[in-house]
Amino acid sequence: LLQQHFHFLLSEKKDLLSLAVNYLPVNRVTLRNSICVIAYLQASLNFHHEQWSTHSSYIYTRWGWRSVGCVCVCVCISINPHPFLTRNIQNTLPARALASSGWGDDITWVQTYEEGLFHIQKSNKPLMVIHHLEDCQYSQALKKVFAQNKEIQEMAQNNFIMLNLMHETTDKNLSPDGQYVPRIMFVDPSLTVRADLTGKYSNRLYTYEPQDLPVLIENMKKALKLIQSEL
Repeated sequence: LLQQHFHFLLSEKKDLLSLAVNYLPVNRVTLRNSICVIAYLQASLNFHHEQWSTHSSYIYTRWGWRSVGCVCVCVCISINPHPFLTRNIQNTLPARALASSGWGDDITWVQTYEEGLFHIQKSNKPLMVIHHLEDCQYSQALKKVFAQNKEIQEMAQNNFIMLNLMHETTDKNLSPDGQYVPRIMFVDPSLTVRADLTGKYSNRLYTYEPQDLPVLIENMKKALKLIQSEL
């Protein structure tokens, strides 16, 4: 099946990146760590694409399993990246833009919830967790105004540890009233999820719509004040 799909991708002249997106776990860490391998193999595979149509059986026998091997290499790199393969990743893709998912390229984003918890204890800053999906129109609408709002961007850059997720974590405290998106939660440096910092909707306490940015800004300021008053 992998060989057949790879044959289709090459015959349609689609980029190898689409293969990685289809077969690798969909998260930023995997994609980031795989990009360098994909780029490294792209040139040779493009060459063999030109030979595929005229020598299909020969190329299939000789390169079919190498195509599968490419996917396996990408998976291995995503689990345990080698310095030789990842050292130039900053030059192949804007790392911050990849990590931000469009929520703010100038913000330093942590990549996992566990990393966020580590940094809030070390920095004594609150963690802001944004749950969203790329195919959710409400997430996209909120993302657009979030990235354009200067006050939010400044606070996020200077006063918060920031994390955006397109998957759920194992911490059920981050979904006290359901796993809907968009959903924004705050965690203080004592590792307490602040369920008291809510939006304006009783049926979705932690969601925000584009017109709710003043409420979100107020909650961000409250999260900062709670550190001073309670911790």
